[in-house]
Amino acid sequence: GEWVVHHTDARELRDNLKKAKEVEIRINGRDLAIDIIPDRYEETFTVNFSKQDNIKYLAWRKYLIPTSFKTEATFSAQAMKKALKGIYQKREWVIKLEIAEGKIKLRSREEEGELKEAIIPAQVEGDSIKIAFNGTYLRQMANTLDREIILKTASPSSPALFKRDKTNWIIMPMLTTPW
Repeated sequence: GEWVVHHTDARELRDNLKKAKEVEIRINGRDLAIDIIPDRYEETFTVNFSKQDNIKYLAWRKYLIPTSFKTEATFSAQAMKKALKGIYQKREWVIKLEIAEGKIKLRSREEEGELKEAIIPAQVEGDSIKIAFNGTYLRQMANTLDREIILKTASPSSPALFKRDKTNWIIMPMLTTPW
């Protein structure tokens, strides 16, 4: 089954999972229950999700996931991780991607003004594009997805879909200064 979790519920779930000594997941028909059992001095945290409650979120799903694209790039998650590590800064930062035939060029500017670049090979179909993202989100996506990743987008201001099998990441681009 599939359940959609509201972002506020997901944050609370994540915070409690960090403290978990043990996690128990129960599926009963249309309901999902997650018991997070911390150490012996804290109370068990239980989260219940019902598919009935999530219907309103599932209905919006078709509007959230982009369906038309002008650019598609397929690349290695490992190559993306390595490139991001090479231009990583210690706080949230902007990563500009220039997607063109056969490659994705990643660029980031440090506080001192030094420009860092990395290039990863990619199979690109459609239009060339320049698009910027929060580097933290790109890193989280690359760490979650393995092997090949497919990036699909329509424009520098449209949501980008990062896809691997049945896993979808949607990342909103950032508006930045000119390239």
